[in-house]
This record gives sequence, structure tokens and C-alpha cells, in this order.
Amino acid sequence: MNPYVLVTIGAGTYFSEYAHLFVLDLARNRVVEDFEWRNQIYKQSTKGFLGAFPAKDNTLWITTEAEIFHFSVKPLRVLKRYSCSFFNDVHFAFFDNSEEQLIVCNTGMDAIEYFKDDFTHLRSVPLVQTFNYVDRCLKSILYNKPKRRWRDFILRLKNRSTTNDDLFSEDMRYKNLTEDFWLADLYKAFYPGKLYDHSRDSRYILFRPHILHPNFICKIDSQYLVTLKNTGEVVSLTTGEKIITGLRGPHDGLLKQNIFILTEAGNGALTYCSGIETLNNLKSAGLTRIKVCDPREGFLRGVDLVSEHVAVAAVSKRREVSDDKPAYLLTVDLHSQQVTSKIEIDARYGTNPFSVVDVTAQYQ
Repeated sequence: MNPYVLVTIGAGTYFSEYAHLFVLDLARNRVVEDFEWRNQIYKQSTKGFLGAFPAKDNTLWITTEAEIFHFSVKPLRVLKRYSCSFFNDVHFAFFDNSEEQLIVCNTGMDAIEYFKDDFTHLRSVPLVQTFNYVDRCLKSILYNKPKRRWRDFILRLKNRSTTNDDLFSEDMRYKNLTEDFWLADLYKAFYPGKLYDHSRDSRYILFRPHILHPNFICKIDSQYLVTLKNTGEVVSLTTGEKIITGLRGPHDGLLKQNIFILTEAGNGALTYCSGIETLNNLKSAGLTRIKVCDPREGFLRGVDLVSEHVAVAAVSKRREVSDDKPAYLLTVDLHSQQVTSKIEIDARYGTNPFSVVDVTAQYQ
């Protein structure tokens, strides 16, 4: 069967008014459908479309920084769109058919949101407080934030002669986030309800660097698992148990064909384990890592399986790299543990691919 994948993408190394989706015929290296969306919340952004989740009714739930979309497939068409004042850097939305609810990684808030499918908000789970990551909160205040400011200063000095100077600053890259929230990290740990004050629009607050950075959700044995980039963990939302630890900048984390697979941006590796039928299997499984890119040059994020042993992953261009090389997709054979092809992404879509979703059944 000839595989097709959908890729979500944004501008990445420049600001754009548009976000894009495209569907790629992998065998022919040909885009068979694409979709362009003019940004509504932020007039210009570097991110574009982010997390994509394939629902069982052949639709997709896709996020931007401050929105959730419900899409039809073939053709790609917006069915519903939603935004609210407490969204901030929304990375992913998982729809649970059995519970008829949407579970959302509200990444900038370091929280998980529960909604009905009509976007009625049910509850919030503030992860820093719920799972007692107070130590991470203090580290963010005393170490991470000053370190990020110093890094931005050095990058600005190195790139002060370039036309895209502002992209080398963390703050300027998020120039849409114009409001400050004094000691927001402490609120996340001790008073998270204050962050949902309706008098404040959190879509415009700069919360970076995040404390935990939740970015993906999957369900195994009736438990929701969330991937936390900044702690290098996969954690159960149900019990708080740390299912996988010791990861380096993980994103993704899906279970398909009894394979649990995720990406590690910190070391450029696809990481997976096979024979996973239950949560106990995952707890005791050994991880296999396949290094597929140099993490200094590309940011590995976004993966799906298109067969029982072939994965497709996306690599974004890092803004610190000043060449004209594009972002790209990789096909990886899990049996041979080798990259079997590299497919460059047309620059008109951007340099920041985020999610890869197998849509072969819909486009074959």
C-alpha cells in the first residue's frame, strides 16, 4: 500500500500571516493536497499549525498556538474552530471517543484542559501543582529564565547584522506575547486558578520558558499519558506515575500496532519499544533509540508509523542555523534501524513542521 502522510507546518525561521497543512504521497514525493489558513489570533507567527490527532471518524483535531480546529480530510476543510482566553501555546488535542471529550495540552500554562466536543470547558489540571513539580518551578525562576535571557543576548550579538535579527531572541520570536505576568511560575505551583482570571487574556502572556512543556497525549489501559519535554518524562495523568524517564526533549508518544514511539529533540533520536499491549508492558519495556539527525542543526519532532516497521518523522530547521537548507521528512526502517529516505519540504510551506499523521486510508 502506497503511504500518504499529512504534515502540519509553520514559517519557523520567519514571521508569516499563514499556517499550512499538506498531504504527501511518499512513494512519488508529491503533494496531493494542501491547505492554507490566514492567522486569526496572531496576525503573524512563526509556528503555524501544530499538533494533529486523527479521530476515529476520519477527521482531524489540529491546534495552533491559541486555537483548536476540527478538520475534515479529503478535502481538508475546517468544520469547527475554537479559541479562549486561557489558551497559550496549545500543542495538542486528543479526542477520546469513548468519553466524548477533548483533552488538550495547554503547553504555555503547563496544564491539561478537558472539553466536551462542543468546546464546553469541563476542568483544568495544573500539572506543576497536581504532580508537585515545585522544584522545577524554582529552577525555572532561578536558572532557566536567566540562562535564556543570556543566550538570547549572545545570539543577538552574533546575528545583529542579519535582517531576521529578531528571530534569534526568544522574546522577539514570540513578539505576539506582549504582556508580562510577574512570577507566573509561582502561580503555576501554588495559585494556578489565578492564571484563569477572565480579566486577563493569557493568549498574549509570555510564559516561556515553560516549566514542564506538556506536548502530547495518548491513552493506554484507560489512562491518559502526557509527554513532558522539559523533564524528559512520560507521565500518567490518572495516577501521576512516571511511566518513562530519562528522555532528552521528548515530543510525541503514540501507541500504534503495539509500538510506542516518540521523538527526542535533545539527541535527534527516534525512540520506541515494541510488544506494547498494556501499560505494564510499557513500564517494563526497554527503549531502542535510532539517531536520525544532528540536534544542533535540526529539531526532531513529529512522527507516525505508516507500516509495522516504517516510521515517518519531521525535522525542523533551527533558527540558529543560518544556511538555506530546508526542513525535511525522514522515513526510518525500525527493523534495520536505518534512515531510508530524506524528503525536503518545499520552502513555501515554511521550515517548522510539527506533526506527521498517516492518512493512507483516506487518500489511497
